[in-house]
Amino acid sequence: MPAAKKKAAKPKVKAKAAKPKAKAVKPKPKPKAAKPKAKAPAPKPKPVVVPPKPAPMAPPAPKPAPVAAPAAAAPAPAVAPAARKYQCQACGYIYDPAVGDPDGGIAPGTPFSALPADWVCPVCGVGKDMFDPID
Repeated sequence: MPAAKKKAAKPKVKAKAAKPKAKAVKPKPKPKAAKPKAKAPAPKPKPVVVPPKPAPMAPPAPKPAPVAAPAAAAPAPAVAPAARKYQCQACGYIYDPAVGDPDGGIAPGTPFSALPADWVCPVCGVGKDMFDPID
């Protein structure tokens, strides 16, 4: 076996004493600002409820055909209050005493003034105070 080579010894250099380094001073962290709390979600708006449109009203009953007066006849006398027709201001229904209100239990020939106080328009349901006399 060959002889092991000796490593040349390196001269030892005395290390200079290093100056102690000043420790870096880290700045203190700033206190964090309080985060604003999340706001509660705004309440949902309530849905708008639109009432349904009322059904269209039926047209008033057709008027009876006018009877032609003889040409030589004297002018017609004023209509007696008992025979006057009355028209509903709300819907246009015409109460004719000659017809009455069979569906409401009012017999033909009943004048408007003789109608019960609780009688209402058969079309729209308003009271007697909403009727005006017509000729």
